[in-house]
Amino acid sequence: MSTKFIFDRVQKEREETIEEIFRQVRKDPFPDPKTTILANFVEAMFQVHQKKHKPLKQEEDVSSKFEHMRHPIMISKIRPLPIAPKPPAQMPQLTAVVAPVMITSKGPVKEVVPEVPVNNKPLTPKLGEPFGEIDLLPPAAAPIEFQPQRYIVSTFDTNVGIDVKEDEVGNPIYNLQEPLIKQEILLLIKEYIRKDFEKDFQVLDNADYINKKIEKACKKEDVECTPEIIKDFIYYLKRDLLGFRKIDPIMYDKKVNAIYVDGLNKPVLIDFKGYGKMKTNLIFTETKDLNVLLARLAKATGNTLSEETPILDADFEGYRVQAILGMGGASSKLVIKKEVIKDE
Repeated sequence: MSTKFIFDRVQKEREETIEEIFRQVRKDPFPDPKTTILANFVEAMFQVHQKKHKPLKQEEDVSSKFEHMRHPIMISKIRPLPIAPKPPAQMPQLTAVVAPVMITSKGPVKEVVPEVPVNNKPLTPKLGEPFGEIDLLPPAAAPIEFQPQRYIVSTFDTNVGIDVKEDEVGNPIYNLQEPLIKQEILLLIKEYIRKDFEKDFQVLDNADYINKKIEKACKKEDVECTPEIIKDFIYYLKRDLLGFRKIDPIMYDKKVNAIYVDGLNKPVLIDFKGYGKMKTNLIFTETKDLNVLLARLAKATGNTLSEETPILDADFEGYRVQAILGMGGASSKLVIKKEVIKDE
């Protein structure tokens, strides 16, 4: 009798505990984080109890008694509840104030209200737009409007014209306007003076000697030899044999900061003051012509260019000279940067 009495009391306490648990679970709102955790705990307790202990007949009756009270969330697998995303916050917009109208015996009178400017721009400005009195990005510098330029550069007692203008597609181009000559005559003159020049380069300053060689070449090519023609050929002889060959006038142009020779059959590029890089009307078409220029620059800087030392990087009288001797079919390349002198 005592054993049965104790068992009945314990059984009753269990039933009351389970009833209290389900009563808490059924409370609204449901489920919430606490009740979800509680439901998981209760479900786990039932599963562990069934595995470790043989259920008593009376305990089975108790569980079946409350089966209809169990919530589906305790039977099915618990999954995290989806959280709906919060709608984006609406930015306040400033709107105009509408003045109220007052009705009087003399008719409607509009009440005077200070005007508030309408600003429909979002409070978060776009990049580059002013935000109040602070600009997020500095204003972009106004592009320099291209202005054609024409001037002359003097080299070897000859005035060479410079014409900077736009080409047919609107890009600026740097044009050298040198004296017009017949190239075949120039090649003949160089051949006539080659041996004497190799012995003494000052033969170019011997007017009688040079004039005779020029007259001889013109006669062979059946071209009239005038004082102007003689002066033009002397310019080309000194430019090619003593100077910087094709790029010689550019070297004396104070508006040019750098010269870029990117190989054969490509326009020589320059960095023009105020406008940056632009093409010129100069093109090296022969490997020998370009390599002779590189060799002369290397010699002037106390260096040599060869297959063993194909790279030149040196300073020379205010110029930075960098060159690569082309090998294996590749074209030679040259970069000359002038020392930038600020205007006084």
